Amino acid sequence: MSENRARLTFGLCRLRLWCVENTRRHFGAPGHHAPSPDSLSSLTPTHPSLRTFLNVLRSRAQLARYLTIATLFILTIAVRWNPPNEDLPKLNEALSAARGLAKTGTLSDPFVPAPTGPTAHVAPAFPALAAAVISVLQNGPRAHFALWLIATVVTAVLVALLPITASYYRLGFLSGVLASLLHIVAKVPAFHTWEATYVALVTIVLTLLLHWSFTSQPSVRLIVLTGTVWGIGILFNPILIPPCLLWVFYQLYRAYRQQLPRSFALLSVAVPAVLCVPWIVRNYFTFNRFVLIRDNLGLELQVSNNECAHFNLRGNFRSGCFDAHHPNVNHSQASQIQAIGEVRYNEQKLREARAWILSHPHRFLELSIQRFVHFWFPTDELRLTNVLKDVEGYRQYALVVWTATLLSLLGLLLGWRDGHRSSLLLSLLWFLFYSPIYYFAQYEHRYRIPILWVTFLWAGYALATLMTSLTSSFAAKIGLLPDQYRIINKEHGQSATR
Repeated sequence: MSENRARLTFGLCRLRLWCVENTRRHFGAPGHHAPSPDSLSSLTPTHPSLRTFLNVLRSRAQLARYLTIATLFILTIAVRWNPPNEDLPKLNEALSAARGLAKTGTLSDPFVPAPTGPTAHVAPAFPALAAAVISVLQNGPRAHFALWLIATVVTAVLVALLPITASYYRLGFLSGVLASLLHIVAKVPAFHTWEATYVALVTIVLTLLLHWSFTSQPSVRLIVLTGTVWGIGILFNPILIPPCLLWVFYQLYRAYRQQLPRSFALLSVAVPAVLCVPWIVRNYFTFNRFVLIRDNLGLELQVSNNECAHFNLRGNFRSGCFDAHHPNVNHSQASQIQAIGEVRYNEQKLREARAWILSHPHRFLELSIQRFVHFWFPTDELRLTNVLKDVEGYRQYALVVWTATLLSLLGLLLGWRDGHRSSLLLSLLWFLFYSPIYYFAQYEHRYRIPILWVTFLWAGYALATLMTSLTSSFAAKIGLLPDQYRIINKEHGQSATR
């Protein structure tokens, strides 16, 4: 009797240990590396009925994941459900250019005071989408609602992708769920009249494709798919050009080192180029100049760096500085564009911005530092201590993003400790190559939206790691997850120890 009891106890202990390891493997405990099949082979139950039971548990775990992702998608839309019922805003260069595209068939007239003709002031992808909506629904409340709905659904897709991205990063499904909840609680604005939300979706899809590329064998299909997403992203925002070039160089280096066919290297260059070159050619024939996607750099730098400039757009509106320099509200500036052309106007503004920066280095440095700080800790208040002031409903957003930013720093350190080096490199790709240009232009909340999900992801990893550590310690104290399994097998007189 005692021998049978010992064998039964030993078998139950093996089953218990297998369940713990298998749960961690399937639900992705942060910092936990999945055990090899060999290490689990001795723990896997062999009884047919037991195998069936555990297979059901696995299928239910997968179903629970799918239900969680669907719930996050629906919850994101529900929290943001506040559709507009007014006409599309007028003081919006992207929408003005979209109206011109819908009316004349060419991207044109981005500024309200005067018709300035064909434009490259904005990247073409979002105005093309908005023009399609305006063409079908006219320029009224229905078009406004449609753009809001599309951006809201895109945001919900982004939130639903966070747990999947965390799983690909091997940060754990729980980390992604917590990241999604942070995004939902923050009530991150969709900015449906701008391209920011669409660029955010592009960056997270690119992250999944790049991680897939790093961890799998090279394939033509993967390179074509990744290059296509790069091209689409650049047409939404050309700031993605530097990280795209880095990806191209990596593919060339990989093809050289692994002696891959030349087609792999050529495709990495050709696919994004096929999507972007037609727009560049259009700009050349329109302006008789080479324009790489957009031509607004000079204007944005000059509006953001001058005698009356504040660190943010709101401050420049309040002081009248924006009205004095920007052609979207200043008829004199718009008339200059009519007279000399958009490209020459931006070249002139770039010279003015450079001259002011060189003659006022200390003020330029001060403005740049303020924009750097507010990019990572968003608020329209110059003093960060005034963040509790509710400015157009951004207080909750600011507080959650501030907390997530600090937690993400901890998450990055924990990720380095736990060996998530490739995930860290992909995250740094966005941090280092996407954000710097915005330190020199007037701050707006929407500028960080395309990479904000990265902050939430690592904040979720930090929270999940802390939660797992605390619950494991508590469970160990009450005996639910003992650190050591020791069963005396009386028949063999040995001990089985984990």
